[in-house]
Amino acid sequence: MIPSACILRHHYERATNRINDMIAFLLKRLIILVFTFLVVSVIVFTLTRIQGDPRLLFLNPYDSMVDAGLWEEWGRKYGLDKPMPVQYFIFLGKIARGDLDRSFREQRPVIELIVEKIPNTLQLGVSAFVASNLLAIPLGVLSAVKRGSIWDYLGRGLAVLGQAMPPFWLGLMLIFVFAVLLGWLPTSRKGGLDHYVLPVITLGSLSLAGNLRLVRSSMLDVLDSEYVKMARAKGVAGWKIVWKHAFRNALITPITHAGILFVGLITGSVITETVFAWPGMGRLATNAVLEQDYPVVSGTILVFTLAYILMALLIDVVYAIVDPRIKAGVVV
Repeated sequence: MIPSACILRHHYERATNRINDMIAFLLKRLIILVFTFLVVSVIVFTLTRIQGDPRLLFLNPYDSMVDAGLWEEWGRKYGLDKPMPVQYFIFLGKIARGDLDRSFREQRPVIELIVEKIPNTLQLGVSAFVASNLLAIPLGVLSAVKRGSIWDYLGRGLAVLGQAMPPFWLGLMLIFVFAVLLGWLPTSRKGGLDHYVLPVITLGSLSLAGNLRLVRSSMLDVLDSEYVKMARAKGVAGWKIVWKHAFRNALITPITHAGILFVGLITGSVITETVFAWPGMGRLATNAVLEQDYPVVSGTILVFTLAYILMALLIDVVYAIVDPRIKAGVVV
């Protein structure tokens, strides 16, 4: 009984230490992420006020049509009649309550505008994410297995092209060739499945290139490992070595990067949505910048930042579960 009690106590203490380590790890990450969000909020607030009082963009105090009452009303409505530090803390308090202020142009809550556009951006981002992975994974595996062959050169060439071509240029070229010259696909806007083809290719090109190279390098590392050489020496079939032994272990790195890649597609949709007139958050942010609608600009930036922060926290947790050395600070 005594040895059993010691074993149970040992397991209990070990489990308690792991839980405590995980809690400390999460608290440390949360503090860093909150600090990051606060820094971003300061930058966003400063940039939206750097040109002076936003009322000057919409209300000319020297215009006879703009009376002092309207000027003061806007000041009370948007908190612009207070000192700058006070305005920032009002801005921060509204963010904490989920209030991103009202649009200067449309006179509607910014959160309503964002909620309207998020589904369109998610549809485009998810489509590009799925399409890029469906192409990148088999091409990366083929390039690694056929190392040095024509397939390897084609895969690497596609990766280089995907990373070298700017999305706005690629989008315009796709519109010119497939919509204008050939007339196969629509030029812009959201509609049926054919409206997704060109935007998805444009948005997913960078992700495809990065994923392809990541899968290829991971597969090469695994294929050169000792246990794969041992499997070959035992006469295991080639397809089983590639898909059962190598592929499963090679996907660990790409999967852990999938979260950041997905958020990158969502936040990186600004250019693609602008080129294809896609009614999403990217186009909303672009129009807000052109119209100098500061509440909408700051709201979209903060939502994008929050998405990155939450995904970074999720990935940190996954890393900590997979590799306990991260909690101990051994692996950064």
